[in-house]
Amino acid sequence: DERVMAVRDGPLRIEFFHRHKSDGYRAYWQAPVDTVQKMIQELVDYASKNQGQGAEVGLGVRSAEITGVSHDSMWRSMMESIREPARFFPCSGVSIQEKQGYIQRTLTANGETYTENIYDDEASCEIVYRKLSNGAETDLERVVALRTHPLQVEFHLRNKNDGFRVQWNMSKSVSLSAADAFVREAKRMDSVPPTVIGYGITSDPVRDVSYDDLFAAAQLSVKEPWRAINVDQGSVDVQECTGYVQRKMTLRASGERVTERVIINEEMGEIRYNKCDSYGTPGDVERVLSIHTPLRIEFYERSARSGLRVHWKAPYQMAQDTFSNLVKVAKGMTSSSGATVGFGLASKPLDGMSQDAVWRAMLTAMRDPVGAGMKVDSVRVQDMSGYMQRSMRLLEKPGSPTVTDNIRVMEGAREILYRPVKNGQESEEERVFALRTEPLRFEMFCRHARDKMRFDWTAPRAVAISVFDSTAAVARRM
Repeated sequence: DERVMAVRDGPLRIEFFHRHKSDGYRAYWQAPVDTVQKMIQELVDYASKNQGQGAEVGLGVRSAEITGVSHDSMWRSMMESIREPARFFPCSGVSIQEKQGYIQRTLTANGETYTENIYDDEASCEIVYRKLSNGAETDLERVVALRTHPLQVEFHLRNKNDGFRVQWNMSKSVSLSAADAFVREAKRMDSVPPTVIGYGITSDPVRDVSYDDLFAAAQLSVKEPWRAINVDQGSVDVQECTGYVQRKMTLRASGERVTERVIINEEMGEIRYNKCDSYGTPGDVERVLSIHTPLRIEFYERSARSGLRVHWKAPYQMAQDTFSNLVKVAKGMTSSSGATVGFGLASKPLDGMSQDAVWRAMLTAMRDPVGAGMKVDSVRVQDMSGYMQRSMRLLEKPGSPTVTDNIRVMEGAREILYRPVKNGQESEEERVFALRTEPLRFEMFCRHARDKMRFDWTAPRAVAISVFDSTAAVARRM
């Protein structure tokens, strides 16, 4: 077993819990609440005492709140600084090599020539720099991160082996001057009407549709691309493969026959498109369609090898047309809600409840569906390696059949995955019960486990709504 201390935001808070190391499921923890509350207060007092102290970066420093520029432009500016550092500080002799999962950059600055490996994490908006010594990475890594609420740039140093921050003796003024350079370039990006996509393009705020419907629309356009881009509908051929979808289609404008591998990442809210050559081999770059909250769509291109963004010369208007078409499809989904779950169903906003309480209620209902008020009995639960197996009898179905599911918890994404087990074999379909935010709500949908593609689920909406209601009732009691 392991004890977990996690820092959450929106609002800022610290959470403690206990879970099984084997399958990641939370367990009831009998530690006294007073002890935990005392520890939290000591942490808050220490943070308050040391905030903003000293002339060095120390364990981390943040810029002043950034105003007058968008979050997306700031992140694109930071990504641009990796491949075009001369825009941000005096340097020469810049050379870049694409590596697996990172880029290797060599340059000369302040009379010193050095090489470093650079990694990025789109989800957390962090860039990591690791200098090389005799061809090997050193143990320390510099981290530059874009934070939100408020919008700020943070700098810190940490040990790459264990992830713990270490004291950084660099002057704060040096770091904060880099933040100023990011802001200056971001403002330039926002002030000039774009003609090409560059390091990324973001749509206007999307209204009158939900995040769930917009992502479902983006997934539908993978199998039916004519809904979003100008292709010959009759030419489309889609094949589901392990880990991706392969589609072939003919572009109307040029007549070109295109083969693509498409990968869906529901947890990240992104869909990746990689154009293949005539032999079906994926290319060196991939296009990424990403959906963010507050609700908007972003389109950019990145290296398939290193994962870092590249400057995309595709027309800006092409991206705008794609955005408009996807929103149109999403609005059609919103207005055509029927009696089944379809491509996904969201609950009403969970007003008056905290995100932590609702998540704990979802975990409780998973392990103890009877206690959650569901119409089942004969529940049996077994902790396996990486998942939990649960069997139970459904009392409201004719004949009261017994069903078995392998259940996996995605703590970071706030998702619970259920895969039916029949004749000892795990199904290739998985039902997803997810907790979403802005606003706080449940979502339920079904997808293929192999390629993560959603499909039209014929389960009655009433079944999903019943699960929503019973789980919300558990949250209210917590």
